[in-house]
Amino acid sequence: MFGTSLALTVDAVSVIGKALTSLYSHGNLPVPDTIICESDDTWVDGEFFNEALRQVTLDQSMTGKIIFDGHGSRTNSTITGITRTNEKFQKV
Repeated sequence: MFGTSLALTVDAVSVIGKALTSLYSHGNLPVPDTIICESDDTWVDGEFFNEALRQVTLDQSMTGKIIFDGHGSRTNSTITGITRTNEKFQKV
């Protein structure tokens, strides 16, 4: 059985993967730059990648459907899980 943290982590990786795949398929893959944490450097493609993340929709994930609003927050906060009762798995 997966714990909540693991399920949310798997979903986060799936969202990042889908955003990168979408950018790649359109020829817009972000280019990594060296950023020095102690300076005021910013990642040039950061806002571009952030927007790609907000556009991701996953109809089926470990925690249910994933859709983001304009601020990047998940719009449906209901999380689906699976439990086992009497040797049978049920969605909860």
